[in-house]
Amino acid sequence: MKELKSTILVVEDETNIRETIQDILELVGYNVVTANDGESGFFKVIKHSPDLIISDLMMPKMDGFELLEAVRSYSKSRFTPFIILSAKSESIEIRSGLRMGADDYLLKPFDQKELLDSVEYRLGHKNELIKSVKDSEVKRMRMDIHDNAQQTIVSLKMNVERLLLSDPGDLDLKKEFSHIKRGLDVAFIQIRNLIDGNAAQNLLTQGFRKTIDKMVKNFDLFTDINISFIYQFEKDPSFEKSVELVSIISELLTNSLKHADATTIEMRFMQLQAGRLQIVIMDDGNGFDKEAVLASGGFKNLLLRMPKIDGTIEIESTPGVGTCHTIQF
Repeated sequence: MKELKSTILVVEDETNIRETIQDILELVGYNVVTANDGESGFFKVIKHSPDLIISDLMMPKMDGFELLEAVRSYSKSRFTPFIILSAKSESIEIRSGLRMGADDYLLKPFDQKELLDSVEYRLGHKNELIKSVKDSEVKRMRMDIHDNAQQTIVSLKMNVERLLLSDPGDLDLKKEFSHIKRGLDVAFIQIRNLIDGNAAQNLLTQGFRKTIDKMVKNFDLFTDINISFIYQFEKDPSFEKSVELVSIISELLTNSLKHADATTIEMRFMQLQAGRLQIVIMDDGNGFDKEAVLASGGFKNLLLRMPKIDGTIEIESTPGVGTCHTIQF
């Protein structure tokens, strides 16, 4: 028996056909909801959000065509697969249903294999369609971010840099401009990360080393921080640990930019004994009182991530000198 959790709505006014379809589908593990006319069928679409709909064409109150039109007009069921049930004598109606957006049809009488094959195929096709739509939407959003938000921030950065170069004389004002520029640098890096895609995608397609390379390149290109980078890992960490590490490293680099006023960062990826690995990230920023920061809940996110990589983190910081983070796993 297949352990399937998809919910299928069967809309059929003939009791024996409706119950036969229900029995076939439930026998292989599908969740089945039924209705005996199109009107009650559409209410169950709204209530249950089925993964697939099987509907007769000729029904009282609301026929299959009207149900199909309502399903395609309702935003939450716009992409729900819709299979038509029809007698052989209704071939013209079948073509009309397909033109209206039905995905498949079954001629009465049908056999069990024909029904299950159609259901399984259409459910798989729905997942592909939803993924395609989501991918297209992500691509569109990235283009909007690239064309609008990124250009806006670049323009603001240029204006602030021009004001800094103009030497306003007021040191407090100049310091404020510097903070604004740092904030814009952070926003720009975050936008670049959105445009480049999520860490998991980059790791799957490029691996850990190249994902880190891209992150460092973005900081080099789009901020005033100079990063030196030594990489001596003999092989990439596991995928699960790599996802966490990329997030940790990104947070540490962003903190050095946003809070530490650092101008240089040194990163070392070292191979230790007994299969242990070490990542050291040092900056020349303004430093902080470590105990005071920890007491106020600072670094909580970093500390919570350590068990996920089977690792530890040591933080050393000296006010006015800089900060060193050492991660071992």
